[in-house]
Amino acid sequence: MSEKYDEVIASHYSAYRPPLHKMILNKVISINEKFGNGLDIGCGTGCSAIALAKYCSNVYGIEPSKSMLKEAISHENITYLQGSGDSLPVPDNSINIVTFAGSLFYAKSVELIKELRRVCLDKSVIIIYDFKVLLDDVLNHFNIVRSNTISDYDYEVNFNDNAHFTNIIVHKEQINLTIEAENLAHIMLGDSNIYNVFVKKYNVADPFQLLVKELKTVNPEWTLKVNIYFSKYQIDIRENKP
Repeated sequence: MSEKYDEVIASHYSAYRPPLHKMILNKVISINEKFGNGLDIGCGTGCSAIALAKYCSNVYGIEPSKSMLKEAISHENITYLQGSGDSLPVPDNSINIVTFAGSLFYAKSVELIKELRRVCLDKSVIIIYDFKVLLDDVLNHFNIVRSNTISDYDYEVNFNDNAHFTNIIVHKEQINLTIEAENLAHIMLGDSNIYNVFVKKYNVADPFQLLVKELKTVNPEWTLKVNIYFSKYQIDIRENKP
């Protein structure tokens, strides 16, 4: 993937993100819970870090992709840093809460567990969440059928299999989301596979305007089904923990 191509997709990804990060964290974190330092691993363009900032005095947003960080949304309480779960660029024993928004599947490793135990204070809160916007009804309008290629991606990945994490809640449900055509186009074109389909369909480098026009001919607003998944833990950093 060329850097320019990557940047175009990142620009659509950052242009509109449905407010699902905020909605999900509102379900997982109680109104009375407040934290000092937060850590959002795999922050992308910053939507998940901004959602976490509501509950924290300071947030570190960690992201391996330079293209995503270039599009990151500025926030007075967020420090964006390039890094990954197996090498977190934050001090020892400094973190009160960690979030993974659709990133744990890629980050989960023995090294990540070691790093979490290094940077977290004992009994720090760990929240894992993800969502899947179901676009099949929209794609059917364009007679686009998704590939039946089997993916090993797991939306429900969590830490139930690790003794260092005490389970507080694991939950999933389906909700409805109503969005305008322009925002739906950004969601669609933020997916590289869908982006490629519409580049070929319209024979243009960036099919955004043509896609918006066609979506609006059907409906200026669209209602989508969204599957959401979340889990919450406390981490035990004691050295003698097995």
